Amino acid sequence: MNGIFSIFPSQSTPAPPRSTGRARATNQTLGGVCVAASIFFHSGSVRADAVTPRAVAGWADVDITPSLGIALGGRGGPETVADKVLDPLHAQVLFLKDGKGTGFVLVSMDVIGVPHDLSDHLRTDLVNELGVEWDLVVLNASHTHSGPYMIRSLIAGVGPAPQIELDYFRFLEEKVVFAARRLPKR
Repeated sequence: MNGIFSIFPSQSTPAPPRSTGRARATNQTLGGVCVAASIFFHSGSVRADAVTPRAVAGWADVDITPSLGIALGGRGGPETVADKVLDPLHAQVLFLKDGKGTGFVLVSMDVIGVPHDLSDHLRTDLVNELGVEWDLVVLNASHTHSGPYMIRSLIAGVGPAPQIELDYFRFLEEKVVFAARRLPKR
């Protein structure tokens, strides 16, 4: 069992009370972050007499709530637009760097999904901003159905994205980069 992590309760453990979707998504994301951090920081061996270089960890949260009038992803498709905000949407950026200088970034966003071109833009921005390898940037979408319509380019026959969606993609990218800039780098 060494190196194996279990994040599920045993059968004899009573189930915790059900939480809201937002709290459940946050708890799942935080659980994944804890597992990733454990694996990341404990993946190497350290000699007792060696000087251990400094590891770095940082976390930032930004509001990514779109403007009203944007199509909702999951609540009626691209024809249903947001007319009020019940809860703000967030993006969270976690940055971990081990003592050897290897960095890892996890970005979790309250969106239904991330189209390929936006994923490429975000990952490139984070590689340039934080100095991490492309394959060590992980993007996570909470898959909320009450956020902006993000998957138009993944569905045939829906048509091109209107300007409000294109503007939101730029806004989202800027907010994630802003969060990354607030993180400690060394």
